[in-house]
Amino acid sequence: MSWPAFHCDEPDFFVRSMLDDPPVKLGVLRKALSQSEIFRDMFHCCDSGYAMSIADDTDQVLDLDEPAEVLNILLSLLHTPPGLPERKPNVENHSKTASFEPGSVVPLPLLPRMLHLADKYALSETLQRSLLAHMSAHASTYPLQIYAFATGRDLQSLAIDASKHLLHPRLSAYSPKDMKIIPSAEAWQKLVLLHDVRIRGLREILLGEDIFPHGYGTCSSHKAKTISLWNRRKMDIILKVDAATDVAAEMGVLEDEFSSCRICYNACSAAVKMLAYKCQRLPTSIKKLDESETGDQWLSAVMEKYPR
Repeated sequence: MSWPAFHCDEPDFFVRSMLDDPPVKLGVLRKALSQSEIFRDMFHCCDSGYAMSIADDTDQVLDLDEPAEVLNILLSLLHTPPGLPERKPNVENHSKTASFEPGSVVPLPLLPRMLHLADKYALSETLQRSLLAHMSAHASTYPLQIYAFATGRDLQSLAIDASKHLLHPRLSAYSPKDMKIIPSAEAWQKLVLLHDVRIRGLREILLGEDIFPHGYGTCSSHKAKTISLWNRRKMDIILKVDAATDVAAEMGVLEDEFSSCRICYNACSAAVKMLAYKCQRLPTSIKKLDESETGDQWLSAVMEKYPR
């Protein structure tokens, strides 16, 4: 994806690309360039790694070994840094649908280069945080790409955010070619453990949830039929559960089956709410994964926090 040519209306300094033939000279504001620690130090002590020259009687030129295309991006970041992505009003933070105003998010293909330049030229932490926020805004749409980028650069918070959106589809839905972008076996294993812990945890929680727990709230008229319907539905879900399954919602469809009996309906509703509560204990990201833990250890640590 190309970047529009940079232009400064009233430059007081010039930057020239020495990798283009002929060299491309761009007018800039020295104050804007000073937002880079590299350029700021250069202005202060004339770092010998950069060639300062006088092009004519009035122009000061900084020669850089960057193509003009890259300089356009760098100078735009320095002169007109992007603000934070604008969230659409009334959109839940946990929504997996697009939740940002069109045009307020920097396109994903540009962000890796921007972040590289921000690091290379020591741009402000505020700008780097803004660029990471733009990267995070793409996590729901391109979770695997964002996860790969984040884990390859030890950006833990961004990796955690992306992992939330990698619960579906199953990991087996990705081909070996798809997974080549994951930078390490460790990063891949974290996703494997997240899926494993959630799937086994959901099955264990669902299997242990009765509609009349310890006989409480039993309907004397429909007990056998109600228990049979509940257990049959449980088995159907357990067979197809994956890391993203909302087991409470899946069991909640039975409420319509029991609508003619207040006792059975109330028992079903209470059991579904209890399922939802218990499932909240399960991890939805790699955030709390200890790198020395196995899936069994992680699941045990999670399940032991709550009475069964």
